[in-house]
Amino acid sequence: MKILTWNINGIRASKVPLPQLFETLDADIICIQETKITRDMLDEATAIVEGFNAYFSFCKTRSGYSGVATYVKNSCTPTKAEEGLTGVHEADKAEHSIGFHGDYSLYTEDEIRSLDNEGRCIMTQHKMLSDDGEEIRLTVINVYCPMAVLDDPDSVERMAFKLKFYDLLQKRAEAILQSGSHVIILGDVNASHRPIDHCDPCDEKEFNQHPSRKWLNNLLRTPTNSNGLFVDSFRHFHPDQREAYTCWQTLTGARATNYGTRIDYIIGDTRLVEDSFSDCVILPDVRGSDHCPVKAVLHWECIPAKKYPPLCSKYLPEFVGKQQKLSSYFSKGSGPKSGSDTSSQESNDSTKSYTASKRSGDSTVEVKPNKKLKSVGFKQGSIQSFFKQNRTQVTSNSAVALLQTVAAESGKRQSDCVTTWKSIFKGPKAPPTAPLCSGHKEACLLRTVKKDSLNKGRDFWVCNRPEGHKSNKEARCEHFEWVSKK
Repeated sequence: MKILTWNINGIRASKVPLPQLFETLDADIICIQETKITRDMLDEATAIVEGFNAYFSFCKTRSGYSGVATYVKNSCTPTKAEEGLTGVHEADKAEHSIGFHGDYSLYTEDEIRSLDNEGRCIMTQHKMLSDDGEEIRLTVINVYCPMAVLDDPDSVERMAFKLKFYDLLQKRAEAILQSGSHVIILGDVNASHRPIDHCDPCDEKEFNQHPSRKWLNNLLRTPTNSNGLFVDSFRHFHPDQREAYTCWQTLTGARATNYGTRIDYIIGDTRLVEDSFSDCVILPDVRGSDHCPVKAVLHWECIPAKKYPPLCSKYLPEFVGKQQKLSSYFSKGSGPKSGSDTSSQESNDSTKSYTASKRSGDSTVEVKPNKKLKSVGFKQGSIQSFFKQNRTQVTSNSAVALLQTVAAESGKRQSDCVTTWKSIFKGPKAPPTAPLCSGHKEACLLRTVKKDSLNKGRDFWVCNRPEGHKSNKEARCEHFEWVSKK
């Protein structure tokens, strides 16, 4: 079985259709973070991918923010699926949830709900077949951990939120592990574990004092922590591989010089990684996001469940076939399209009926047209007929009038265009001449301060090359120059 994680940085921004993308990724379980969609944005092409069943968690507090999704091949259909870490979203689906939550007694109900309201976790549980034929449970925890900047005064509350999320994640994973299920934690953890995982780490002692790294050191089995219950699978197979990064700053072009960090992980419990993992690799050549995928291979087989869990997107009301497409009422085709929901049409001289099959295949909905239409002599035409115009109705006089109107409008637009260009390049609005950078003697790049500060909105010049380590002569030099306010 192949399992993959990828922070896709906006699932709607993908230029490749999901079926084609998934075929390229070549995995049985595909866990995606930062989908940036809410429930109202979810369309059929995203929710229903042929050959897969999907499970989503949406942010409840902001639109187009956060969000995770797990797509599972039908050959690996999970026995259970659950949204969130704490169970607050599973009140009406308790019998189908995974259970085993750990001790959350130190958290208030509001804190728990707040930590699970940003759409940061989806869990699926699968039945696996080990090498010796034993049936084993495997729980996959797909997470998008919060981001917070330690030295930013405005991020103090956010850092506290992040550490609480880490704590809940560890408590839940360890509780599930102790219940007898194997556990995989995967996704964007938003922390680089060791100096080798960072392009430009600070002093090692200072580096290790970061709260996020302290948490990782506590979670993982390391030379300094033999009590850790989990293993970083990439480092298990590639302990000394350098420059193995999964995230790069897009704005500075840092991917071109591989100036990045490794913050995306596939973490498994110790026995699972040692007994069933064959390898874990980073896929830096896969583009489309500021992150790249990470994929692990397990030599255990998956036993697919016979039914999809209730959380499956196929069961969302808008996707189960209860609503017919408008196009079906105007279609003249006699057969269904391959790979789509089927509809059957039976006709005779006096009546027509339409049936639409639900995606779940459980039942059909029959819709019959109004029989009174025929009795009153109603003749149904195509929708295109409402927009067709008879050319003979356009007289020569009206044609002349139309040409005159077009000519007048064209002249007005040309005048407006000239005025606009004059205003753009008039006086101080013309772009300033770029100076040459001190390191390469090349034209600089104009940037603007966007962070809230005294200089917000002010322009400055920097080297136009991509960001990189200071030892890399091909990377951006240290040139910085404010644009004169004059």
